[in-house]
Amino acid sequence: MPIRYHIDSFTIFEQTLVVEGWLFADDGQVVMLWVEHPNGARLPLDYGGPSDDVVQALGPAARDCRFRYRGRSPFTAEDTSALVLHFQLADGRVGQEVDFIRTTLLREPIHQLVAQFLHELSRQEHGQVVELGARARSGVTRRHLIPPRFDYLGVDVLPGPNVDLVADAHALSRYLPPASVEAVFSFSVFEHLLMPWKVAVELNRVMRPGGLGLIVTHQAWPVHDAPCDYWRFSATAWRSLFNRATGFAILDARVSDPAYLVPKVAFTDRITHQSADNFQQSAVLFRKIGETRLDWEVEVGELDAGQYPV
Repeated sequence: MPIRYHIDSFTIFEQTLVVEGWLFADDGQVVMLWVEHPNGARLPLDYGGPSDDVVQALGPAARDCRFRYRGRSPFTAEDTSALVLHFQLADGRVGQEVDFIRTTLLREPIHQLVAQFLHELSRQEHGQVVELGARARSGVTRRHLIPPRFDYLGVDVLPGPNVDLVADAHALSRYLPPASVEAVFSFSVFEHLLMPWKVAVELNRVMRPGGLGLIVTHQAWPVHDAPCDYWRFSATAWRSLFNRATGFAILDARVSDPAYLVPKVAFTDRITHQSADNFQQSAVLFRKIGETRLDWEVEVGELDAGQYPV
């Protein structure tokens, strides 16, 4: 049966669960809503809260369609991918949504930006597409996202699965010819680059005029792959890397995946309340508009950064 919904929050922390969102059935009235795990654990949700914001989008019938729960969690964080959202209508019909959290995630701005990148790329006839940090460390590859008429090149600083070229992004122009790349993209790489400004210049050298780029990284994320974890990026930070001086124009920049920042010890002079803005992801879509004369004649080995990379 046709329904529309959105999960505003589904947070499990210290055995406490916070669930908030809305659900609207196009051809019936929802009277009951619950979340269930295949092992039988079940959590009824409080349904029927005011939803003036949803009414503005879907019309008067969508009033009082919000739901929420705040209390002890019958699930663990590891359970979330297996949970199923169930609902019952006034006429007795029962429906369910599998992987409902992932469905909500796919509506986040970063996923929309990835879709825009792939759409823009699909309008090109051919060319070389470079993925920085292509090594399938956790089994994830994105080669299949690129249309087969393009020449995909997986680049990584270390050899491994899905790596076609071992190269440091800080010296990319030593490995690729000038103006030879149609598009470049990376996921969860820029936070691990010692000098991302140097990489921006290197990208300009190897990309063709009009070439397209997509960078997805973090605005807030736990330290990982230490000690080679250096940077976090806001939506506005990208202007310092991709600008007219470096030879680029930003088409769009976004943050998504809202998150809480919860300290182990709370102080009154720290901004830790619920309304504080934090986002897990940050991304930028950009295009090369010209050449750059900028350079940063510093090698990674000169920075006394220890073992790089790990």
